[in-house]
Amino acid sequence: MKISLVCICSDPDYEEDNLIVFCDGCNIPVHQKCYGIPKIPRGNWFCNRCQSTQKDIECIFCPNTDGAVKPVLGGGWAHILCALWIPEISIQDSLYMEPIINKVNRDRLNLTCVLCGIPKGACIQCKERNCFVSFHVTCARTLR
Repeated sequence: MKISLVCICSDPDYEEDNLIVFCDGCNIPVHQKCYGIPKIPRGNWFCNRCQSTQKDIECIFCPNTDGAVKPVLGGGWAHILCALWIPEISIQDSLYMEPIINKVNRDRLNLTCVLCGIPKGACIQCKERNCFVSFHVTCARTLR
């Protein structure tokens, strides 16, 4: 399954201090502040996925393979989008937006996404009191 994001926040607008940067490897567009690029580099810029020598980088919180990822403390990779929406996940350095700190509740790992049907990763749930619908953050994003 693939996701297509304008950028992490899906906002196509930008400010002078928060430009949209395109990876010179995979062409993914991200805002500076969303991805943790405090200063626009001269020349080429490559996202963490393209800089890595690791093949087949996957988010540990969802089955979606595309999107802006960062390293997880202790190993693995995660979408910044997943890290921002799953309650038990945090980001250690908000300037560079990494590493992602995984403290996901075990119960969350047993949920199956109603959108993709895949019981992988960590789903979030509806906020309504008696609603138990669960879904991956990136699966919900694809519905926008």
